[in-house]
Amino acid sequence: MPHDLLPPPREGIRAMPPGELHEDGKTLTGRLARAGEWAEIESVTEGHFLERNQPGAFKKTFAENYDKIRLLFQHGKDPDIGGKPIAEVRELGEDDEGPYYRAEILDGVPPLIVDGLRRGLYGSSHSFRVIREDWEPRPKAASHNPNGIPERTIKEAMVYEISAVTWPAYAGATASLRSMTDEFTLDSLTSNPTRLRELVDYIAEPAAPSLDAEAEPHLEERRDTPDLPPPPVAAPAPEDPPTGGPSASKEHPVSEYTTPEDRANRISELKAEANHLGVEYPGVLPTEAQERWDALWKEHDTLVADARAWEERMQRLADTNARQDPRQVERTYEPFNVVRTRSDLDIYDVAAIEREGTEKRAQLFQDNAMRSVERASFPHPASVPDEFRARIEYLLNERDTPDKELARRILVSGSPIYKRAFNKSVIGAPLTTEEQRAAALAVTGTTTTGGYMIPYVFDPTIIPIGAHTSINPFRAACRVETIVGGNKWVGVSATNIAAIYEAEAAAATEAGPTIGQPTMTVQRASAFVSLSRETLQDKPDIASDLSVLIQEGKDTLEEAQFAVGTGATVYPFGMFTTLAFTNLDTATNDTTAVGDIYLTEATLPLRYQLNAAWFMSRNTLRLLQAFETTGGTLFGGVNYANTPYPNANAIGNTGVTLLGRPVWEFPSAPHGLADFTTDGKILWVYGDPKRYVIVDRAGMEIEMIPNLFDGAGKPKGQRGLFAFWRNTARPIIDGTDGMISLSVQ
Repeated sequence: MPHDLLPPPREGIRAMPPGELHEDGKTLTGRLARAGEWAEIESVTEGHFLERNQPGAFKKTFAENYDKIRLLFQHGKDPDIGGKPIAEVRELGEDDEGPYYRAEILDGVPPLIVDGLRRGLYGSSHSFRVIREDWEPRPKAASHNPNGIPERTIKEAMVYEISAVTWPAYAGATASLRSMTDEFTLDSLTSNPTRLRELVDYIAEPAAPSLDAEAEPHLEERRDTPDLPPPPVAAPAPEDPPTGGPSASKEHPVSEYTTPEDRANRISELKAEANHLGVEYPGVLPTEAQERWDALWKEHDTLVADARAWEERMQRLADTNARQDPRQVERTYEPFNVVRTRSDLDIYDVAAIEREGTEKRAQLFQDNAMRSVERASFPHPASVPDEFRARIEYLLNERDTPDKELARRILVSGSPIYKRAFNKSVIGAPLTTEEQRAAALAVTGTTTTGGYMIPYVFDPTIIPIGAHTSINPFRAACRVETIVGGNKWVGVSATNIAAIYEAEAAAATEAGPTIGQPTMTVQRASAFVSLSRETLQDKPDIASDLSVLIQEGKDTLEEAQFAVGTGATVYPFGMFTTLAFTNLDTATNDTTAVGDIYLTEATLPLRYQLNAAWFMSRNTLRLLQAFETTGGTLFGGVNYANTPYPNANAIGNTGVTLLGRPVWEFPSAPHGLADFTTDGKILWVYGDPKRYVIVDRAGMEIEMIPNLFDGAGKPKGQRGLFAFWRNTARPIIDGTDGMISLSVQ
């Protein structure tokens, strides 16, 4: 995707025209943004796009974070004041014009700052994180956007802090806001001395000479340019030869990264790999690791030198074409800041997150994983993106391990580079160097069984795809639990508390519930897909279809095993298996009658009736509908001729009710005519479906088999994909009769 169409980072800094210090000398007021007004953001780190704040975007953050938001000076980067607050926030609100604040200046704030606030020399700025947004990468040209650049509407933002800042004009003193994110990054200031001098020199538009200049010495002081030390001269890199005279020159090898964006991304990758390698060994690096370490930094230094040379040339051209006073010129070019360039790839930089402290590291893993999910597209034809995102957010918040195993998996497998590498691996195409590195990271991040992580947008153990080409009602009707970081699920069950009458002054009788702790251990399941070389040539994006191919086999397997699995060794315990639940026999030997339906319904305890449902095969349902003769008491007061025809859908919900409760269709449940007269055949199950539990271990792996051979050892011109995952299922059996089954006597 072109750089100018990439969604912007979800953090930023914005500044507004000066705040106002009132006559009491203590009350400072200002605005953070203007509601609904389009602002053009042109930033090295964020990109080029239009942005506006939806009315009400700040109300939630003001209500929830009122006591956490501080008012600082220069975003806490002033060398004298640092991160100390300069005012106490007294009011945060949002009116028709936009968000505003009122604060009281603290005692002890330097008079220079207070006087600057009084004279309107500082602007109001805030740092924030976007929580909800609408992003339009290719809008139609309009009066507010004649060039059709990308548009972002911020629907909800979280404000971290408010600041008084020195250079509001560079953030837009009129209708157009410019991002200040670039101005407040250390690297951007130190790597661009010309820009640093501009920012320090900047005060305001030069005023006309005053006749009372001698009486107003502060005007002259404000027009003076502070003395700055000359920009530091970079020392030559260690590998460069010493200067040998006028003819000596410093050369760098030609880089394969021909654009500034490619070079910046490569620098980020090198730093990420170096960070990972640097913390892997507690002492001296082994020989191979040391050689790799040296090579990483040599390539890094070379690319940084190339980037700086490019910046210097571009800056020289910009300065040459500028008018004498750069403060009167609208800058049409900002040098590309290689070190701080931000892109979509940054959120997938796992090694950079590893450098952070424990608490911040966990939060960054989770936040970056959600940013990936919010931007992801899901290729499955039955996908419901909002439901998928909500499901993954729940897993990240409630099921992830303390070390954020699931979040790590999402970042590793969701990286655009890895998805490209995965697709190429499937079709057998060669990988680039960066794709090989991404693939290697995904392999090392898998379980001990090996294999490649499947990109999470394809992974049915993470996203609730449900059945597509086969019928699998279990996941739609029953209880589904997802575990991360282990292979065992531990639940809690409890029987009823028995209340009793007792004599006066008699000792209380223990009548508490019996607490159970059902446990389930997930087992490996697998699916194998063979694809011809011709198919792979004709459809190079075959990886996007994997979710459908694998899900078909997965649904078919699960529906059969969750229905009639024996529960022995590695197999799930099927719902239609003897002893799965409390079992009733038909009233008459080898005969099924209407009375058996009523008996089943009446036996279920009242506490489970509210959520109860029927589970059976379609053939069983149609045979039961034949019992409806004249009165129509079973299927909603209609006779057989008018009983509703069962719906046909992938999740098995027939749309039919039996005795007022829904009927679910299970293809693998007993369904032949002979089953109605065969001893021990379970014909239906009735009760609360949450009493049957499916446990998934998040994460699917895939092995690529490059060549398949026939029995004679000859190649067949096919590649194989072997997918494996882990789950299991079984009923909760604790003596509370939450579900009732009926079998033939």
